[in-house]
Amino acid sequence: MKKYTFNNSTETKTADILINGEIDSYWSYGLKELSEELKTADAENINIQINSPGGSVTEGAAIAAFISGYKKPISTSGFGLVASIATKILLAGASVSMAEGSYFMIHQPWAAVGGESEELRKTADLLDKMKAELIQVYISKIAKNKKLINGSYEETAEQLEKWIDSETWFTASEALAAGFIDKVTTGVQFLNKSNYKNIYNSVQNFKNVPENLTNQIKNFADMQTTEETKENFFDKVKAWFFNNPAEAEKLTEDLKAKQQAEKEAEILKAVQIAKDNGFYLETETAEVIETAPEVTEEIEKIESVKEDQKPVKGFDLDSQLKEENEALKAALKAAEEKAAAPSAGAGNKSNNNTQSIESLICPTAEHKEFVNFWGSKFQ
Repeated sequence: MKKYTFNNSTETKTADILINGEIDSYWSYGLKELSEELKTADAENINIQINSPGGSVTEGAAIAAFISGYKKPISTSGFGLVASIATKILLAGASVSMAEGSYFMIHQPWAAVGGESEELRKTADLLDKMKAELIQVYISKIAKNKKLINGSYEETAEQLEKWIDSETWFTASEALAAGFIDKVTTGVQFLNKSNYKNIYNSVQNFKNVPENLTNQIKNFADMQTTEETKENFFDKVKAWFFNNPAEAEKLTEDLKAKQQAEKEAEILKAVQIAKDNGFYLETETAEVIETAPEVTEEIEKIESVKEDQKPVKGFDLDSQLKEENEALKAALKAAEEKAAAPSAGAGNKSNNNTQSIESLICPTAEHKEFVNFWGSKFQ
């Protein structure tokens, strides 16, 4: 699996490499792949950025030797954390820098071993040799930057041994003042969060980790864990819905019903609050009166009669009034004409007057039926 972040620009002839994690030939960042990638890169400018808690001493030493002996100069830059053997890789660059807010840590090499006392003594001797070699690497860089303590190799070596034995942490500015690096740069402290769980677990092995650095790394590790957890959770939910359509549909309906019940409960709660505070007026409801049996029987008779009758023609009030108005005008005109005509005799006068009044009120048979019907209702 490819572990390096590698950008190769043919336009600017620049190759950018990111080491973001532990140094290890198998699990993390090793020499083999780095060398293979650089061989295929047609780059004049090569930059390696390092954020690492360290790792395998021998693999780190191999990478450092490769960088310092490469046919083209390689610039190295530290950000976030450069600790343990990763410091040797950083110092192998032709130009060495660290970003503001970053940390540079040196300590004694250590190993987890088991076996007989003789084997343990051999391992201890080997660790001492590694420590001495690291001191030479550090003192060479400090001398190159003209930062030897009182101009003395011996005094500088003694101070370096004290720093290593006590696991000393330097800020980027302190590393510059001590002569470990060439310059401090501005820029992001953490470019990639993908390996911060591993880095956080690694720094737990150190004794004097600055609290603010631990918090920074832990925050990024927590963010990574949260993002992975969310992604895994939603993937599982989507898979369940896809594989269980019937159950998913029922669940959706249950959720809708639950939401509706919650809304109704909220409304009832609001109404109760309004009642308690005197802001709610009850709607008046009509009193229900029980119908007497004899009335019910009479209604049923009327309904049966209505069913036997022919359908009544639809009644339009505006049209009916208009027709009645026109008929009334015609009746008045006829009455006036009749009154103006010579009388036919006194004997027929009363009867004619009665007929004239009826014709004025009920000019048609339908009018007479209408008046008789409603007249009986209001007697």
